[in-house]
Amino acid sequence: MKTKTWKFKLLFVLLLCIIIELIGYVGMRVASARVPYLSFGDYMKIRRNLLGEARADDLPRYRPVANLNYMPTPGYVYAGKVQHNDAGYRGIEVPLQKSDKLRILFLGGSTTYGSGVGDADSTYPAQVGQILKRMRLEGLHNREVEIINGGLESATSAEELAYYHYKFRYYQPDIVVLHTAGNDALFNATDENYQPDYSHHRNVDFNLPELPAAGKLAMRSYFISFVSISLYYQQVAGTDHPLVHHQFPVPNYAKWFDRAAIDTAYISPDAFYNNIDLLLYEIGKDGATAMVLPFVINEQRKFSVEHPEYVRRTYELNGYLKQLTAQHGAIWVPYEFGTITNETSWQDDCHLDAKGEYNKATLVGNTIREFIITKPPVQLDTTTF
Repeated sequence: MKTKTWKFKLLFVLLLCIIIELIGYVGMRVASARVPYLSFGDYMKIRRNLLGEARADDLPRYRPVANLNYMPTPGYVYAGKVQHNDAGYRGIEVPLQKSDKLRILFLGGSTTYGSGVGDADSTYPAQVGQILKRMRLEGLHNREVEIINGGLESATSAEELAYYHYKFRYYQPDIVVLHTAGNDALFNATDENYQPDYSHHRNVDFNLPELPAAGKLAMRSYFISFVSISLYYQQVAGTDHPLVHHQFPVPNYAKWFDRAAIDTAYISPDAFYNNIDLLLYEIGKDGATAMVLPFVINEQRKFSVEHPEYVRRTYELNGYLKQLTAQHGAIWVPYEFGTITNETSWQDDCHLDAKGEYNKATLVGNTIREFIITKPPVQLDTTTF
């Protein structure tokens, strides 16, 4: 009788474990049906990363990195296509060593990265390269072209400045095309929590390091995985914008800015102005030509309609861009709403499909061509420091 009771209890425990694991597995699958912008969303992918078993298409889209805040994950795969090269930017990798090819760097946020298209070749920087390749025998001094897409989703002028200063200037671009302001326009320099270092806006506390052995053993259970991810990894699983602060205000220890104490005759209290001012200065000092696009939005789309302050702020920042472009002798690219020939090309307020990206690329490509054919070819400076 005791043996039967013991067997029954064991069977009950096993059945209970199976039911619990099934609940965990179903929970993982149901939770994975929602894939927020820029986050993992997929609990199964998170689990494989934590177990150290991630496949190419399981990798996170971005990784935290010192000084740059975050970077595109090298080798990242999406929709069966490699989106990021081994150097950590979207598209074909360009050798670090400079050659006599015309090297064009594109800096900006998601509208440069190309969030509206599913492959790197359809982004507007890549399409500029394709257009210039076709134009090569029509006055480009027969020079081949190299394209670096330095676009970074959610990037502000702070990341653009950091990426140029710490990374892309070492590629010695001949031309730097800057398309910015959209992400800076999401907040104001007069906001209560505003900090010029953008610590009120940028979140870098997201990562999926491989777990130690004990943690991996526990995560073999789907139920434990479901509970753990739900409790401890919501920053990468459920947050709509894991790179941006929303409900989490800047910590008190990081607050230092007092707008009233700033001598506005000496320095602008608006970090966007200061960041772009310094970025254009550095580009010019390095001997490259800067080309600047204003940030164009579709004001009829939902976000712009619901956030008129965002629209106003975008126009304000575009004014700064135009002013600084003139001050630094950069080239203003007349990008406007009418540049996009088809209304359906707008995926939302600012992101475009492949056809819209082509419209934008045609404008930029023609601007580059006009600049090149009026400027004599420059001999490569091989001076070493």
